[in-house]
Amino acid sequence: MNRPLFSTARLYELEFRAERDLVLSPFPLHAGGFGLHNQRRDELIFALADVVFAVWVRAGGVMERLCQRAKELGKRIEAWKAPDGTVSDGVRRLVEG
Repeated sequence: MNRPLFSTARLYELEFRAERDLVLSPFPLHAGGFGLHNQRRDELIFALADVVFAVWVRAGGVMERLCQRAKELGKRIEAWKAPDGTVSDGVRRLVEG
């Protein structure tokens, strides 16, 4: 893949601003980015969200599972096209299901 790892993680700017940004982690500050840590972080974000914006979701992946769970809990799921105009298989399945 030739795209930035977290290209949509910051919608407004790349700079962290302490007066506006919030960081949540159940892990020590220097624990590193292990896969299970990332998955737990995503679960926490979904739990705190009122609305989930699904832009690029892998069919059968963790994000699709979290979106489906959020939907079952009555949270609004907004399915969007990726910046290049494509619709991922996972987003398509969220819209159809």
